[in-house]
Amino acid sequence: MAKVMFLKIDGSSETVVITCFDEAREMIGGYVQVLFMKEKVMMVDEDAKIAGKHPNETATKILLDFGINDWVAGDVIICDRADFEKM
Repeated sequence: MAKVMFLKIDGSSETVVITCFDEAREMIGGYVQVLFMKEKVMMVDEDAKIAGKHPNETATKILLDFGINDWVAGDVIICDRADFEKM
């Protein structure tokens, strides 16, 4: 079980509890790509850019703050690395 932050493309966010990796996949709407950011983990839809999903400005800013020079499309999940490893 993991407490995660769900960041939507419309800029809204909510804290939710998920119990397994499949729930994360359902929330982001695709195959999960995991980006490790020190003590945090960001889960994104690996096909979101190709599928033409809108950019997620909030998630992109977080990536840039962690020194990852890329942008994110679609809804994303962020959680502590320790919680990710429990899934």
